[in-house]
Amino acid sequence: MICLDANAFYWYYGRERLPLTPSVPKIDVIALRSWLDGREDKCIPTSVMLEMIVHFRNHPECIKQILSFQEEKGLRIYNNLKEYCFTNQEVEVIGLMDIESTKNYAFNLMKKKIEIETNFSYVFLQMVSLFYANYYLKTYTSINKTSADNILSYFGRGLQTYLKDDYINQLKNSLETGYNDQDKGLQYLKKKYMDLLTQNCIIAHILTDTFNGFINDEEDLYAIMCQSSDVAKRQGLNINDTMTVIKTSLSNDPVFLADAECEIRDIFIRKGYTKHQALYGQHMLSAWLEHGQKIRKNDIFDMLCVGSLDKKVIDKNKMVLFDQSTYLLTFDEIMMRFMVEENIANAQCINRFMLPAHKIL
Repeated sequence: MICLDANAFYWYYGRERLPLTPSVPKIDVIALRSWLDGREDKCIPTSVMLEMIVHFRNHPECIKQILSFQEEKGLRIYNNLKEYCFTNQEVEVIGLMDIESTKNYAFNLMKKKIEIETNFSYVFLQMVSLFYANYYLKTYTSINKTSADNILSYFGRGLQTYLKDDYINQLKNSLETGYNDQDKGLQYLKKKYMDLLTQNCIIAHILTDTFNGFINDEEDLYAIMCQSSDVAKRQGLNINDTMTVIKTSLSNDPVFLADAECEIRDIFIRKGYTKHQALYGQHMLSAWLEHGQKIRKNDIFDMLCVGSLDKKVIDKNKMVLFDQSTYLLTFDEIMMRFMVEENIANAQCINRFMLPAHKIL
């Protein structure tokens, strides 16, 4: 099965036919189109279809053209989201809608996209916050393991459960505001995410420093709390520098960092994500922890999209030697690097279309 991400679909359809930023192809577009035309097992993941419809919500005529092309080329919809599924009937109805109804549909679908991005952002926020809190706790040799585990449990479950609804609402509101301001949803989300992450890191300092003061019989714990907050801010815990602080701190303890990165994958697996989604989540968060990066545009939906690689469709009527693996066509630089590291067969499939100067293998 051949799955197309949004970038690959746009080249297949013709980027010049859509209101997209002009781009010089790094692929042999003619070869790509010819190859795809010869495949009967091509599809568009639900996450990609949702992404495209929302992207062109102010250009409903483009949505109708995309759906018409999808039907013409026999591109099936592969439902790779547990949060939303497209039925054949729904796709047919969208095709029959008038322009205004199509636009309204796309704006309603944007609410679902915001919900998905909000929930994923909250998961990422919690994971990075817990890793930093755990690291900071370990800097205190005076706090034994039992106490450290109790503090981390309170931080991750008690306090964060109390704050969860407020945090989710703040993340959601930032996305809604951004999408309504010239499609800057991810820019607004990034700013709010860093604001909340900074807040969580300062809370981790306050809890740890105050507990340390308590076991050392300090009398003015309130003064310790205030001082802890001030020191944390002076050390760089602010909306602009928090990721740099986290990166610098964790780089001082490579063993802790390596264990944390392995745990990321296991956490995603336990939460029900596929093998490749968990690996991609690990790559994303590792980049944040190791290089001080922040949420990038499309990070969340790229992670959802790579889950397509775990879909197995076996046609027993085909010969045993027929390749029935699932491949994801993407020409996104970050996703291609991921394929080279984690799925060499998929990287080879992509590489066949890359122009000589841009080969990835």
